[in-house]
Amino acid sequence: MNSNLKVEISNFIQKTRRAEDINGNEKTSTTLTRTATNNISRVFFKVGKVVDVKLHPNADRLYVQTVDLAENRTRTIISGLVSRIPKEQIEGRMALYACNIKPVRMRGIISEGMIICACTEESVQILELPAGSVPGDIVSFPDYPGEPDLLLHPRNKIWEAVVPDLKTDENGVATYRGCPFTIKGKGVCKAPDSPNFPIK
Repeated sequence: MNSNLKVEISNFIQKTRRAEDINGNEKTSTTLTRTATNNISRVFFKVGKVVDVKLHPNADRLYVQTVDLAENRTRTIISGLVSRIPKEQIEGRMALYACNIKPVRMRGIISEGMIICACTEESVQILELPAGSVPGDIVSFPDYPGEPDLLLHPRNKIWEAVVPDLKTDENGVATYRGCPFTIKGKGVCKAPDSPNFPIK
């Protein structure tokens, strides 16, 4: 993980703790949420803008995206969407990314995150963001306060633990155990054409 993301997550954690002190919320509750179970608060979701998309030179089913996440450099994020979504519908758009997934080399290129979609075997929809969203906006889950991990180590299987509870509701709102993906002050993330779909 790059040092800038470590600083950003650390700042996010400190702000959360200060808010708890000011608002009188029990730190014990947040601590229990963070440590007692593998829940969605441990995943760091951010808004990014896709500034470039290319076909992977070594894999014809993969896109290589260059993504602006409001860090001091762009990230390379690889997705298997070639057969599902045309390149023109990805380039230039805003999307949601899991940003503390451990970087992984995919056919010779390191991927530094994961784009979040509502999907089945037949259909895929990139989550739509609330109006006014900008690169760097952070998604939170009001029912699951807590601190994101600096890095989701594969051996802990945090991502695998939360994925079964990620889905859109009957209105296409992206949720975790019924709690919406929320960008504070702006609204919720949706896949309006994909109600009751798994999210991954």
